[in-house]
Parts: sequence; structure tokens; C-alpha cells
Amino acid sequence: MAIYTGKCTTLTADGDLVGQIISIEGLASSREKIDTTGICDDSMVFKAGIRDNGSVRVSWYHDASDTVMFDLWQSGDVVSFVIENTNVTVTFNGFVSAFNLGPFENNEAVKASAEIVISGTPTLAVTTP
Repeated sequence: MAIYTGKCTTLTADGDLVGQIISIEGLASSREKIDTTGICDDSMVFKAGIRDNGSVRVSWYHDASDTVMFDLWQSGDVVSFVIENTNVTVTFNGFVSAFNLGPFENNEAVKASAEIVISGTPTLAVTTP
């Protein structure tokens, strides 16, 4: 089994690199269930429904020139996002549903975070180290 880390992971939004990434969380998809249990069934019976590909939460060290995520939050546009490191590439379309800047603290780098709602089906490519 190949184990890899998140070291050197980058995020691009509509082709623009997003800051210095601290963490990326999410990519937890779920599938709706459709109850097809009949009146004579002894157990619940289900069919798989549509997927909800969820959202991705990302945080990064903010730079005054790095406005791509704020701009996307303001516009609400659905764009292409790519999460990439040496072992994994995830590509998906989505929109920025939440944006947070701060806290602003003495002797600390200012951080920003955002939530990206995934629209459609993401693709995943894994390279074995």
C-alpha cells in the first residue's frame, strides 16, 4: 500500500494559483438512497440515488495580491478547480460559497479560508509513489 502526504499540495481556481495552502478538507461524497420497499418485503429495499459531491474547505496564508477566492465568492461563478500534489490530482467544477479572512493577530501570518461547493462529478487521478 502506498502512503503519501499532503506536502506541497496546491489549489488552482480557474487557472489561478491560490496562496500558500495550509490545509484542504473535504471531498467526502455521499449518495442519496431511494426506498423501494414493497408491502410484502421483510427488509428495507433501496436503490442508489444521485450523488452529492459535497464541498471542499481550504485554508491558506493570505497575501494582499491573492484575491482569486474573494473575487470568486463575490461573483458566484462556477469555475474549474484543481487540487494537486506529487501523488494526487483532483479536478472539479464548483463555486465559492463562503470566504473568511482573519484573524488578524500580532506576530502571526494572516490566514484566509473558503468553502467550495462541488458542482458535477469530480475526477481523481492517483500516481503511485
